[in-house]
Amino acid sequence: MAEINIKDHPELRHALAHMHYAIAALAKGNIAEAKYELDSIESLIFWESDQAMVEHLKSIGYGQTPTHEEPPHEELQSQELQKQSE
Repeated sequence: MAEINIKDHPELRHALAHMHYAIAALAKGNIAEAKYELDSIESLIFWESDQAMVEHLKSIGYGQTPTHEEPPHEELQSQELQKQSE
């Protein structure tokens, strides 16, 4: 069985670093940052170039805020603290 040394594969390290940052962001409750990191992983793994992913994201309307989207985690925390202080 062949062993893989992750440190010998820069592209693999890059994708794993984004995965690490996504998990760390989720652990802190930062959903927006985790989503950014997941999008970065998607671009590294599933798309031949950055331009190909950008075109795909434009075609599906990525980045346009739907009216039903929840506010960022930090904003929700702020709203909860305001309610508690009232």
